[in-house]
Amino acid sequence: EETTSVRTVDGLFHSDSNRQLMENWLRGTEHRSSLAAHLLPMRVTEALATSLLTPGRPVEIADF
Repeated sequence: EETTSVRTVDGLFHSDSNRQLMENWLRGTEHRSSLAAHLLPMRVTEALATSLLTPGRPVEIADF
């Protein structure tokens, strides 16, 4: 089963290697760069994005 489509959405994948990395993560076959290693930066990105929706208000991300 394909986990990603051939269609590219601008900004989603910045290169073929990123596309392959995402496919490997979703299949559980990536061994060089673990998805877990990227969770903290994604939590920070989530907090920043949430703060844009509620300017001047505290943002709390669960389990951060």
